[in-house]
Amino acid sequence: MKKLLVLVLGILFVYSIISQIIWLTVLILPVVIYLDKQNLFKEFDESRFKKVRRTKKES
Repeated sequence: MKKLLVLVLGILFVYSIISQIIWLTVLILPVVIYLDKQNLFKEFDESRFKKVRRTKKES
């Protein structure tokens, strides 16, 4: 659920920058930073790290 929220906020953020809606950008940015600090993608990073580690061991 939170990952979907991050995706929607990211799209809104890009849209607000392109269409120069400053107030929307200012509202979205702190929320995205807060959600980013919650390590939402920690599992993804760990699985990617393990894949890279396995590849290096095989070489």
